[in-house]
Amino acid sequence: MITSRGCTYSLCTFCFESSPFVREKGFRRISVQRAIEEITYLINDYHVKEIAFWDDEFLMDHEWVDVFCDEIIRQKIDILWSCFGKVNFCSLPLLKKMAQSGCKNIFMGLESGNQEILNFTKKGQTLDMMRNAVRWAHEAGIEVRGSFILGLPKETPEIAQSTVDFAIELDLDYAQFLLNTPFPGTEMHEVCKSGKYGTFDENAGFEKYTEHTALFLPSGYKNKEELLSIQKEAYKHFYFRPKYFLRKVKNVRSKEDVFRYFRGFHFLLKTRVLKNSEF
Repeated sequence: MITSRGCTYSLCTFCFESSPFVREKGFRRISVQRAIEEITYLINDYHVKEIAFWDDEFLMDHEWVDVFCDEIIRQKIDILWSCFGKVNFCSLPLLKKMAQSGCKNIFMGLESGNQEILNFTKKGQTLDMMRNAVRWAHEAGIEVRGSFILGLPKETPEIAQSTVDFAIELDLDYAQFLLNTPFPGTEMHEVCKSGKYGTFDENAGFEKYTEHTALFLPSGYKNKEELLSIQKEAYKHFYFRPKYFLRKVKNVRSKEDVFRYFRGFHFLLKTRVLKNSEF
């Protein structure tokens, strides 16, 4: 489901919201009542058990989220749900209420474990803000998926490794390490195209803009192969840890969990660890 459009922040250099081509800036949202009606419809007519909210920033309006959770709890709506959320909008009381209303997972755009890189991309968040948000979510009983971008301007292999180490420090439930993709129209595209921070393949076809292709190579890297190798190693270091494996085994509650983890492990090996070329 999607309950809103836009973002009140709109500064992250890699995001389409920062593009001058986005005509309607700002944030708009359907009413809580409308959202509850849609959820009830999906449950009654399609027997839906879980909903993924794909709003760019589901947590942006605290008052809306608070009322939304209250209504799910008050009406005793039996639904599990997940969402995208920026760490700036997280608080322990809100996360606890979200968990009470059925939220089981939040996808957080963390991007980097280096503060200088975060500042350069105008992310508007600090390492401590990320630490707090993840800790609060876990305290509330919500899983956290963290997304990171490798190959950003000013990055070096050492900085990339600090990002991987930070992901492990946060004890995230899941992590993804995507490559910087300077989509046309974004501020990041202009920064990469300038040549000041590295080399950018401007002649690549749009099919290469996949977040898994090294279109931009920061000056701190020797070649694309080094960047791609670091991405592959990032997945290895994060997922192939005894502590992580044991935690997932302890979390198995049903046959569905076993099949889900097996599919995830197979996908990880096939597309992230064993693959030797760009997508």
